[in-house]
Amino acid sequence: MRKHIFVDVYDARLFIALFALLVMNVLDGFLTLLLIHEDIVLEANPFMAFWLQHGNAPFFWIKYVLMAISACIFCALKNFALSNYALAGSLVLYAAVVAYELIIVFDHYPRFFLQ
Repeated sequence: MRKHIFVDVYDARLFIALFALLVMNVLDGFLTLLLIHEDIVLEANPFMAFWLQHGNAPFFWIKYVLMAISACIFCALKNFALSNYALAGSLVLYAAVVAYELIIVFDHYPRFFLQ
């Protein structure tokens, strides 16, 4: 009888952290596009501003692919302390960015939140 051997095992905490990072990345992309198209903010990242000049889809997909690659790197390096600290820091930073964007949206469109 053959047994399957797994090279690495990933726990639920890592999955939840990476999933949260990807969800916040998508939410950040959506909110960024909303706020830019309403002329409320400007894209501060020059690399992403370049892609925004090429349209919404390239901006969004480059943003998502870069985060997906980062998630794969976090996953591959999950046993290294520095990677775990970087993942935790990324989660905190992304949560702060999304919260800030939601505050801006609330300030300009309170009716979306008060229905």
